[in-house]
Amino acid sequence: MKMNFDAPSGSFELLVESIGEPEVNTLRVLLRESFFGESTVGEKYGARRLQLMATDRLFEVTWERYVAYYVLNESFAKPLADGTWHASYPLKSSRDSNFLEYLKAHSMASDDYPGRLVHWSIGSGNHIVEVVSTDVPDVKLLSGV
Repeated sequence: MKMNFDAPSGSFELLVESIGEPEVNTLRVLLRESFFGESTVGEKYGARRLQLMATDRLFEVTWERYVAYYVLNESFAKPLADGTWHASYPLKSSRDSNFLEYLKAHSMASDDYPGRLVHWSIGSGNHIVEVVSTDVPDVKLLSGV
């Protein structure tokens, strides 16, 4: 896996800045690193204000080919089976998921065609991006320190 992704220490959050297809069937997700400011908003719900800083890093995650993807507003996400939240895992993979089962049941995609399917999940503070691909994503640091 080509990953140049070192999560910073301290209170930070990754935010999806953009999602798109720079080429046909190529998926690119830009993630902006943001740090928590001092103030809070919506004390009742435990919300925190994010403070964008000039030193925030911008990451690019690219799949050269993908089978399917979907985006979920993070506000509607349920905790993972182990009780943690998606944002706790900036990028993780799985060979056994409900999304993979759904695709196998409702499409021609399988481990035979187009090949070994892997479910990738990007957890962020504003969106959960779920991707199924036969490719390992390329992760690059585009800007920041």
